[in-house]
Amino acid sequence: FLVEDDAVAAAHAPPEFREASVGAGPPVVGRAHAVQPFGRGDPASGAGRLRRRLEQSGGPLELRVPAATPDTIARFMELEQSGWKGRAGTALACSAGDRQFLRSATARLAGTDAIQSLELWQGDRLIASKLNLRSGQAAYAWKIAYDENFASCSPGVQMELEHVRHLVSNPHGPAWVDSCADPE
Repeated sequence: FLVEDDAVAAAHAPPEFREASVGAGPPVVGRAHAVQPFGRGDPASGAGRLRRRLEQSGGPLELRVPAATPDTIARFMELEQSGWKGRAGTALACSAGDRQFLRSATARLAGTDAIQSLELWQGDRLIASKLNLRSGQAAYAWKIAYDENFASCSPGVQMELEHVRHLVSNPHGPAWVDSCADPE
């Protein structure tokens, strides 16, 4: 979760997270503290070291937040299918029904902020892509994909760190984000 401060966390976090969240750090993290412990600038950070290695080999990373259009959805599906999810047959593009669902949902939600596309680029190469769903003050991480050619530098982790940086710097963003990840 990412929220303005502990008071906002207490007010907006779902009831099942409130007790564990308030004053206890993650899963609720205040905006002022969300980027501090990891990533860029933290010498102890493995993610920061991997980011530097990735940037040294191919240039700076750039987070882009394009509208969720048929083109961005196609890029996401292509990237997801190119990796282990494609080999396992679980990528959205592997199923005609899933492809149609994603295209239809994107078309219906076009022009709203209900679906968000995030892309992590290095020059002209897409190395990670993520789709989030939004409802009111909440955002939910839905799908993420990355270029396995960069696996040794953890492109999925780099995407998540850039996403947090984007959220922290965006005053019009959601009050909280659910990673939809199993806490175990």
